[in-house]
Amino acid sequence: MQAADHSRADGPDAEPPAAIRFPLTWIAAVLRAVALAAAALLLVWLLPSVLLLVFFAVLLGATLRGGADWLAVRTGARASWMLALISLLLIGIAAGLVLSIGPRLAQQGSDLVTSLQDEAARLQDRYGQTAWGQRIMRHLQQPIGGAGPGALAAPAVRVLGLTLDVLASVVLLVITALYFAISPELYIGGVLRLVPIRHRARGRVIMHRTGRTLRRWLLGQLLDMLAVGLLTALGLSLLGVPVPLALAAVAGLLTFIPYFGAVLAGIPAVLVALSVSPHLALLTVGVFLLVHLVEGYVMSPLIQRHMVEIPPALTVMAMTVSGTLFGPLGVILGTPLAAAGMVMVRELYVADTLGDDEVRGSD
Repeated sequence: MQAADHSRADGPDAEPPAAIRFPLTWIAAVLRAVALAAAALLLVWLLPSVLLLVFFAVLLGATLRGGADWLAVRTGARASWMLALISLLLIGIAAGLVLSIGPRLAQQGSDLVTSLQDEAARLQDRYGQTAWGQRIMRHLQQPIGGAGPGALAAPAVRVLGLTLDVLASVVLLVITALYFAISPELYIGGVLRLVPIRHRARGRVIMHRTGRTLRRWLLGQLLDMLAVGLLTALGLSLLGVPVPLALAAVAGLLTFIPYFGAVLAGIPAVLVALSVSPHLALLTVGVFLLVHLVEGYVMSPLIQRHMVEIPPALTVMAMTVSGTLFGPLGVILGTPLAAAGMVMVRELYVADTLGDDEVRGSD
C-alpha cells in the first residue's frame, strides 16, 4: 500500500511540494507584472496622444456623470435623465453664447490676429537690424518645403490641416466622454477584469475615488477660468485695450494650465496694448498681475478648500515631466494626471502597502 502511494506521488501528474510551489507562484506573478508594465510602457510610447485624449475624455465623463448623480439623488429622478438634462443645458448655453457674443468674439479674434501681426512687423522694422534681432528672424524664417507657389501655400495648408485635426479631436473627445458618462460601470468593470478577483472590490473603490478627485479638480478649474475671464474682460475694458473680449477669452482658457497659462495669456494682451502706447501696455501688465493675485490668493484657496488641493511644486513638476514626455497636451493635462497619481499612491502604496489607514480616502 505504501509502495503504491509512493508511485502515485512520483507520477507525472503529481503536484510539486509546497516548498517548490511557492517560489514558482511568486516568479510567475513577477513575470506577469513585468509583462503588463512593459505592455503599458510600449502603449504609452506608441500612442501617447490617443491615451491623453482618452484620459481627457475620462475627466469630462466623470464630471458629467458626477453632476448627473448629484442631481438624481436630490431630485429622485434617474441619473440618465439628469445626464440628458445637463447635456441639453450645456448645448443651450453654448448656443446662446455663440449667438449672443459669437460674432463679436469672432471679429475681435480677427482684430487680435491683425494687431499681433502689425506689432510683429513694427518690432521687426525697429529691431530687425540688430544682431540679436537678425538671429531671431533667421530662426523664424526657416524655409517651408521649397520654392515656388506651392511653398507659399504651405502655411495655409498646414493651418487647415491643424484645424481639421483639432476639430476631429474635439468631436472624438466629446463622444467618448458621453459614452463614459452614460455607462461608467461598463468601462469600470472592463478595467477590473484585469485585476485579480480578490482585489476587485478594493479596485472599484479606488477607481471611484480617483474619478471623484478628477471631477472636483475640473470643477475647481472651471470656476477659476470663469473668474479670470470675467475679471480680465472688466479690467481691459476699463483701460480701453482693443479687443478685450477676445483677450479675456484667451486668458480664461489658458487658466486651465496652472502658472504657465497666466504668462502665456498676458503676452498677446501686452502686445496689443503696446500697439496703442507703452503706458497702456504697463497698465495691462498691472491688470494681469492684479487678476492673478486675486485668483491665486482669494479665489483659488476658496475653491481648493472644497475641491482638490495639489502642492504647487508637484503641479510644476507634473507639467514639466508630462510636457517633456507628451508635448503640449501633456502640459495641459499634467495637473489632473498628478491629481490621479496622488490618489493612486495614497490608496495603493501608503494605505494598502504601508498600512497607514490615516491617509486612506473616504467615500
